[in-house]
Parts: sequence; structure tokens; C-alpha cells
Amino acid sequence: MFLFSFFFFKSEAQVDTSFWFVAPDISATMGDSPVQLHIQTYSQVATVYVRQPANIATGVNLTLSVPANTLNISNLTPSLTAVESAPTNSVSNKGIYISSNANISVYYTIGAGTNKEMISLKGRELRGLIFIRLFLILFYQLPLQAGHLVLM
Repeated sequence: MFLFSFFFFKSEAQVDTSFWFVAPDISATMGDSPVQLHIQTYSQVATVYVRQPANIATGVNLTLSVPANTLNISNLTPSLTAVESAPTNSVSNKGIYISSNANISVYYTIGAGTNKEMISLKGRELRGLIFIRLFLILFYQLPLQAGHLVLM
């Protein structure tokens, strides 16, 4: 039944004209490049702007004209230090704003040989004011002694 319903209901959370994204900081030893932005259009030609509003001088600044029903792949590897969210636990100017005059879908990919990842960007459906973490907030850590294994 689940597979049956999956094919007949369309999710539009990933189709929009406006996206915000911050690329994760991936360890270079694990493989953090190449990184690419995949922009897919639908029935209309799209003019797509990829900007870093808080980093205008040295950040990403692309204007793309993408034909209808096609996929555009933009290489962001030369701008890796401008887009990756480093250092951790700090406020930065690395946010990427992607806007379009027509509906698009956007994916951020890491294509390293040993570390492949595809991140689907969400549009307006992701914006909000209240976020709930659905994982354990606090857990008790027992002090470990040599030769002991603690399973919880």
C-alpha cells in the first residue's frame, strides 16, 4: 500500500523559486570535492540567480539561463572556502540564496571518490520560526574504566 500511494501523490517541497542553503564543512581527508549545484527546470525557461548576500565581494555570484526541462550543473569547487560553513559553532556569511523566475529544483552534491553526498534543497516549506529536534537531548554518560564495555 505504501508503494502504491508513493507513486500517486506528488510532493512539491523541493520545487520552488526561492532557496536558502549553507554547505556543510566536509573534512578534506574524507574528500570534500568536487562540489556542484544541480538546477533542474520544468516546463518554463528559468533565469536563476545564485548569490551570497552577506559575502558579495568574494562569494558566489552566478546568473544562469536554464532552458525548460533541463538540468544545469554549476561547479562550486573553486569557491569551496566561500561556501563551506567553517569554522564550526560560529556565525558566518556563507549562506547561499538561490532565486528563480520559474519553478526549479536544486541539489547540492559532493562527488569525492570516497565521500559522495546529494543534498536536496527545500524551498518555502522549510522556512519557519520554530524547529523541533526529534532526537535525544540529554543522556547520561557513565565514566568508562579500562577493560569495561558499557551498553545502554
